[in-house]
Amino acid sequence: MCKPTSLMACLVTFLLFTGQMADLKYNSTYNWFSSPDLISYLQYSNSKIFLISNMIIGDSKTDDEKAEKVFSWVVKNFDYKSDKSVYGQIEYWATPIESLKNMKGDCEDGATLIHSLLLHAGIPSDRIRTYGGMIKNNKVINGKEIPNGLTGHSWTTYRRQSDNQWVALDWCNENYHIPISDMKPIKNDSDYVREFMYFNLFEHNATPITIKIIENI
Repeated sequence: MCKPTSLMACLVTFLLFTGQMADLKYNSTYNWFSSPDLISYLQYSNSKIFLISNMIIGDSKTDDEKAEKVFSWVVKNFDYKSDKSVYGQIEYWATPIESLKNMKGDCEDGATLIHSLLLHAGIPSDRIRTYGGMIKNNKVINGKEIPNGLTGHSWTTYRRQSDNQWVALDWCNENYHIPISDMKPIKNDSDYVREFMYFNLFEHNATPITIKIIENI
């Protein structure tokens, strides 16, 4: 992911590489993945991830404090590299353990790592979601950012304890340095153009627009 592409191409790529195309199912509430593959990527609960997560959060008391420390740690220590350079494949979804071992990967690798660390830090699963979708893409020309269409992307969101607003803990976003308390709610962030699915520890959900696309594939 994280490359300029169309919504259709991004969605089909996601389905193919996560093995979901053949078993695709959905109902009126858009619960359309039939296998637990996505949930398994979170590797909850895992003693090694639990240990690392608790080392990161230290004596943090609130969920917001825990989320802040986890997010900051991943941003500072996890390097963005393509799947090809790390795993020798065009598209590869790494588990959190693999990501912790290599400490590098692309957008969904960092997103699932953040998700897993938050879970192991004790943050309730219904406050964490990982999305796949489309965001605005920019390129830098002569020191200025120029719009460059859309790009497929994966990111994790967290529902702040302080005000129950969902914010993007997107380690690929240039605004990653902003404290969680000051982040704009993702519903007000125009960079996130369209999500086609999200998952957490217990569910996979697709958006209505995705259902329409699937019906025409």
